[in-house]
Amino acid sequence: MPPLIAQHLADALQVDAALVADVMAANARQQQDEACQRILTREVAYRTAFKPHLRCETERAIPEPLFVAALLTSARLRLVPVCSETWQLSSDERDRRLKRAIQEHYSERRGHVPAFGAIMGYTAVVTAGYRLDFGLPYDIDGDPVGPMQPVERLHEAALGTKRNDMRLTGLFRDKPISTLT
Repeated sequence: MPPLIAQHLADALQVDAALVADVMAANARQQQDEACQRILTREVAYRTAFKPHLRCETERAIPEPLFVAALLTSARLRLVPVCSETWQLSSDERDRRLKRAIQEHYSERRGHVPAFGAIMGYTAVVTAGYRLDFGLPYDIDGDPVGPMQPVERLHEAALGTKRNDMRLTGLFRDKPISTLT
């Protein structure tokens, strides 16, 4: 709160300005603590539900047009289907299966993801972290291209008139994605 307002509030309440400043500081700390608690709660839930997955990396992180990603969901557009047993295999066998999945996905999509643009590579996201995950990068041919690296989580675009209004998001979730030729 601006100092002028704090001073007028102190005058209106007929209390010392230092008391108002202390109360306002305590309130700000409490709001920050509550925000941190919400983040920790979300993170625990995310890590509990986390499953390794393969995703394509695209030329745009922010979709254009945004409504396409909101209707179809970013996860549906960018996640590559992989059998869940793939993640329990040895690293060599896992890499072979991922290579096959990457090549099929790239071919089916013709190297392009609606709203996100050209496919630049793939990431096998294998470990949940705190506010980001960790994954192994692959090129568009399905070959590993480096060590494990931090990976920003996919964001979901939302359709609605208010913050966190997700009523229209994912409207076409059950419809297969087809590309125009």
